Amino acid sequence: MYHIYQVAINDNLEKIANQFRTTVNELKKINGIVGNVELIPNSFLIVPNKEKNQYLETYIVKKGDNMYEIAKKYYVDYKTLLELNGLEEYDYIYPEQEIVIPNKDIKIYKVQQGDSIKTLEAITGIDINEIKTPNNEIYVEKDQIVLY
Repeated sequence: MYHIYQVAINDNLEKIANQFRTTVNELKKINGIVGNVELIPNSFLIVPNKEKNQYLETYIVKKGDNMYEIAKKYYVDYKTLLELNGLEEYDYIYPEQEIVIPNKDIKIYKVQQGDSIKTLEAITGIDINEIKTPNNEIYVEKDQIVLY
């Protein structure tokens, strides 16, 4: 799992790596950085999110794995697993690649054309007021994946 980090004044890759419990090499790999660079304040980096997630877990692909067998092993719908990972049916997966798998008892809904906040409330049984973002905005877009 990853999230976006905004570079602060006096940040460097080592400081950020320590903050997110990763390595400088991993940050360079994720962000396509070659050699030594000076980070620009207010620019953005992709950083690993090592915190436990209540909805998803990370699976590291092993040699010989395929998405169908992984889906079967974790009792997840094959097409849903592909969608969660931004993969198409005939895409290859590689050893050491990270994929996400929904935790047990997590339900998944793919937003359809015409869905609204009220539709999501009805389908998920969740009061949207309980999950609003800090700025009180929620966007519903076709093909968006909702975990509940």
